[in-house]
Amino acid sequence: MADYRDAQTYASDTEAKKAKDGSLVVKQWWSCEDPDERAKAVSAMAKSLETNARDRKAANLRHARLYENVEIDSLGSSDFATSVVVQAIRGAGMMRMNVVAAAEDTLAAKVAKNKPRPTFLTSGGSWDKQRKAKNLDKFARGHFYELDAYEHGKVVFYDAMTFGTGLLHLFKSDATGRLDGERVLPDEIFVDDADALYGSPRTMLRRKVMQREVLMTKCPAAAGTLATAKGPSDRPMKSLTPTVEVWEAWHLPSGPKAKDGCHCIVADNTMLLSEKWKLDCFPFVVRRFKKRVVGFWGKGVAETLTGIQIELNRTITSVSEQLRRKGRGRIMVPMGSKVSPAHLTNGIADVVYYTGGVPPTVDSGNAVAPEETAHIERLYRMAFQEVGVSELSVASKKPSGLDAAVAMREFNEIESERFALVHQDHDNFYVDLIRLSLKLIREQYG
Repeated sequence: MADYRDAQTYASDTEAKKAKDGSLVVKQWWSCEDPDERAKAVSAMAKSLETNARDRKAANLRHARLYENVEIDSLGSSDFATSVVVQAIRGAGMMRMNVVAAAEDTLAAKVAKNKPRPTFLTSGGSWDKQRKAKNLDKFARGHFYELDAYEHGKVVFYDAMTFGTGLLHLFKSDATGRLDGERVLPDEIFVDDADALYGSPRTMLRRKVMQREVLMTKCPAAAGTLATAKGPSDRPMKSLTPTVEVWEAWHLPSGPKAKDGCHCIVADNTMLLSEKWKLDCFPFVVRRFKKRVVGFWGKGVAETLTGIQIELNRTITSVSEQLRRKGRGRIMVPMGSKVSPAHLTNGIADVVYYTGGVPPTVDSGNAVAPEETAHIERLYRMAFQEVGVSELSVASKKPSGLDAAVAMREFNEIESERFALVHQDHDNFYVDLIRLSLKLIREQYG
């Protein structure tokens, strides 16, 4: 497995030094002074991290297939759209009973429908501080409206349920000059697993495929180089418009007064932007459905229900085959009875003539064993129990006999306790959103 910390491709002979133990000490990209050398260092690190993330990328594709119920080739726009259309023409998905999509949609209806609004409070503050807090409340409401924060929050929540981790990128819009947001696919983000062991990496990269004309407009100084820049290396999108693979890298400062924070944008080993990064965080709001024991990435509903979904697919396929073969029934005709098969029809009151002492008999046994149908129902219930959703919520029903308002409120409260932490994470997402927005606004606009 490749590791960018051992890569020598971006270290010149003057920068590579021998440590006491004889190992090679490589100067990292944020320490490179020369722009061209820093661009090559970012590209080398990006390719190493991209190689390490192949298994995670395959897992994300599998989880997307589970939710979409489509045999997706990749998450690229062209491949994805083609796969969906082909599946629609065929008229059948991979799964006859998709519990992953049912569970995610139910959770989204219960959790993502809420619209938390962060409130700024003071504790024993002066009148000036209280007035400032009220103004911040007004700003937060207006900022969320302009950013369309709640719609972004729904999409990020679905990403967290499907892939385990959802991300929202905040940046300064070139069109309006104000702060804007963009949903980021987990496949576009790369961190070193060793650096992110405790969930808080200090270096992060984002890979994005942009149209060549748009990028040349944003970076006119590098238009000549971008005109011949290479497209995506793995060709994830079959686009009719020329595209360029762009890497954006961040490195956080090592301390409150440290000046080693860096932010770079690189395309085809060409530096498009290089500046100091003073914030102690990345410009991303991260949402995880479940936190893992270690690491940056979370665990989603699709991964949790993968085993149940596979067993459910196998059992339903078995039942379907048995019904197809035996469900129509069979007629046993003794040899030598001289019964004509043409007389064995599904007509009403047909007369069948036969010769022999034993008349034809109809096999009326069960086409499918009751245990198999009961197993399907049991798996279906288990899937929703795994994520804390009741079957009544999935079907939008209430228990029979539960008519009193107090009883219904108590029933909903009991169910909500199962994913109370999910509700808390949903609220914290918007708190993190406004906190990061204020940091970026103070940094970029003074």
